[in-house]
Amino acid sequence: MLIVCSGPDSFRAKQKIRGYVASFKEKYDKTGKSVEFLDGATAYGEVVARLSSPSLFNPKGMLVCSGLLDGLKVAQIKALSKALAADGDSNVVLDYEDKKPTQKTLEYFADKTVLLYPHDELEGQALRKEVQGMCQKYGVDQKQADNLIGAYGNDLWSIESALQIASVGMDIGNLDQNEQTNLFQLAESIMTSDGSWLNRASNTDQDDLLNVLISQFRSWHQVQAGCVDGVHPYVQKKMANLRVNDPNLKTLAAFRALYAARNSLSQGRESETMIF
Repeated sequence: MLIVCSGPDSFRAKQKIRGYVASFKEKYDKTGKSVEFLDGATAYGEVVARLSSPSLFNPKGMLVCSGLLDGLKVAQIKALSKALAADGDSNVVLDYEDKKPTQKTLEYFADKTVLLYPHDELEGQALRKEVQGMCQKYGVDQKQADNLIGAYGNDLWSIESALQIASVGMDIGNLDQNEQTNLFQLAESIMTSDGSWLNRASNTDQDDLLNVLISQFRSWHQVQAGCVDGVHPYVQKKMANLRVNDPNLKTLAAFRALYAARNSLSQGRESETMIF
């Protein structure tokens, strides 16, 4: 079986994929050993090979990939369809696509071998309800939903990032995108040991900076470890190319500075406790 979760709302589409993976592990394999995450560039060949060669050790498996159908030729689509039909229910292929596959592509697959979940971008009350649910998840007042939508529109990735920061203490009551951008740029300067960061930090709300910095370090560590669930695709690319010296030491220093701030030990000079 092939399950396709598509955009243009990549946030909810990938959220759906994470839900499928979690459900599969809960039902079939709590160890997760039967779930394989395939590289997008080689996904097609690997999927067809796995479907054609059932595992003796994992009678039920899940193959997770991205862009499996993108750019396939007709012969390849037919071969994939044939492999899926022959495999039956032995494997679940879970695929993310940026765009909904065309009807012509879907017609090559036999009935019941493909489930399609397209995710259009939310608007109006549906968007507000979604953001309220996200606020609840992070323990943020649901009244902030309108404020978040006003700042980020229907960009749920950015809203998620703002809520992650809010969950560790940053005030998002009056969001200013320019100010937010400056905070993220300053955080990256600290991470890359740009010597100008200390002077720039002196004119910045120290508590807000620490919250953003820790959020960025978390994203960086996730990307380096290959655990990118919940990380904005743009942030993934940026963090993959960000060179950070002594990342563990810097992350620890940021947490120490936050601890000092929370316990009123730094007297408003949190940045001076971060010696990078």
